[in-house]
Amino acid sequence: MKVYYLTPDEQGNVIWPRLDPKVSSVVTLGTFDGVHKGHQAVLKRVVELAKSYNSRSVAIVFDRRPGFLFSWIAQHGVEPAASEPDSQQLSTVDQRLKYIAETGIDIAIVVHFTQAFSQISYSAFLGQLISQRVENSRQPVHTLGMTRLVLGQDANFGRDRGGNVKSVQRLSEAFRMFDLEVVDYKGPGFIHVPAGVVDGKPVEKKVRVWSSTAVRNSLEQMKVSQAMEILGHPHAVDGTVVHGEARGRTLGFPTANFAPDYEGLLPADGVYSGWLIDYGPADSLPAPASVAALSATPGSVTKGEIISTQPAEVARWTAAISVGTNPTFGPHARVLEVFAVENDWLDLYGHRVRVEFADTTGQMVKAETLDNLTELISQEVRDSQKQCDGGWTDSITGDHIQGTVVDWAGPVIRES
Repeated sequence: MKVYYLTPDEQGNVIWPRLDPKVSSVVTLGTFDGVHKGHQAVLKRVVELAKSYNSRSVAIVFDRRPGFLFSWIAQHGVEPAASEPDSQQLSTVDQRLKYIAETGIDIAIVVHFTQAFSQISYSAFLGQLISQRVENSRQPVHTLGMTRLVLGQDANFGRDRGGNVKSVQRLSEAFRMFDLEVVDYKGPGFIHVPAGVVDGKPVEKKVRVWSSTAVRNSLEQMKVSQAMEILGHPHAVDGTVVHGEARGRTLGFPTANFAPDYEGLLPADGVYSGWLIDYGPADSLPAPASVAALSATPGSVTKGEIISTQPAEVARWTAAISVGTNPTFGPHARVLEVFAVENDWLDLYGHRVRVEFADTTGQMVKAETLDNLTELISQEVRDSQKQCDGGWTDSITGDHIQGTVVDWAGPVIRES
């Protein structure tokens, strides 16, 4: 999958890549946070249509959630820096691109979502996906050559969220420049989730089961297996392993401690089962193209790497996962610690790793003694092995994925 990164200028304008004018495009757009089953339904339909019409499939990806941008501006009065983390973001741009590539999309165009860009009307925006006027050219220049647009039923984009299914359909019928196809991805239906407090009373809102909001709600309630059902893959957090206080090592459970700048939304404090994936030393891995794109010149186009759908050779272990403040040892900052269920001693310091959440094994509790804590962790490890025994099936690729299965010998304390 080819990737382009677009940075709007101060007026919100972007320079769209000029693709082969002999080939038309089937396009979809959105933030695709988490790339859940609803997103997958839309993306797969784009790929199907592109193949049937000998077109290319294109996904336009907004790099940050509009809700994050607007709430930040409302609170601080200014636009957040491009590198400002979104604490409610399920997945980074690079994580999303990996999943999008697996659906078979040909080209992904990542747009840095700014306040100025958000003020472009939906009609002007869609017109740019067909052709665009540029300097020193009397005629509009071919850009994506969009002939078909695929949206989910709840899509809203453009100034004041004016680009919904009804308004886009009217535009399509009036100008006959592109066809619209709507994918109904409600899946199992709808649920009600907390939506804040009004007049001192908690209120709820109705959302689709297959939605990023429903995933966040599941994670807030420790229901990571429910989140995985919505996503079609485990919810994941990426990070770099750093030195901790070595308490797990002294108990026979050496853990991988994540640096505070991890990427992804942590579930509520608790103990979970899942998998730990090792990508190798962080300083030996190339920096993602999306990082360089954050500092790109406004109004520029950056062509990124070609993302392969071939799985990388990585180590994967069943894992017991702790999220919380380590109440047994007193108040601490909230941390993510992972014990790989393995009888060999693993040295992962400085490595780039990923943790994938499968299920919940228990609440974060305070142990009365160290012996009691060892017993608790041992049971959590056994529970993790049991819950992860069958692996999981990816809803995008259909591949069955499983971690290394070992006959765990129990906690082993070593000097090194």
